[in-house]
Amino acid sequence: MHGAAVTAAVVTVALLGVTGCSMVEPESSWTGSDGSITGVVSSTTGSALVGVDVRMCAQTDDGQCLEYYTTTGPDGVYSIDGLELGNAHAYEKAYVVYVNRTTSSAIPVVSGYGTHVATVPVTSEGSSYDVTITAPGPGDPNDFLE
Repeated sequence: MHGAAVTAAVVTVALLGVTGCSMVEPESSWTGSDGSITGVVSSTTGSALVGVDVRMCAQTDDGQCLEYYTTTGPDGVYSIDGLELGNAHAYEKAYVVYVNRTTSSAIPVVSGYGTHVATVPVTSEGSSYDVTITAPGPGDPNDFLE
């Protein structure tokens, strides 16, 4: 009888070990991969636009916005690294890019130019997205180019 008790204990331990290996943790506890994006913001005449606000926003499962921010340099180039791509199994995430505007307003940050909004896929290999914006037309401070 003593031998049967030992066998039952071993089986229980083995089952717990298998169950523990197959458990999946919630998405919020997974470590994500980082992505990056770079691009150039220029005018319709081809001039580099310096100091233009670029924001990236991705919606999380709970409806919040992951927001990243930068401004263009002297050559109109912007670059954002460390963009969250989601869980460890995701290699791409859709971000909305806001150029020369905030995520909550259509009003241009720099009044001399219009705004641009688009959805851009960001990957762990790095993404690129160039934007051309134009000066607003008379009486229309929020020209929008797709």
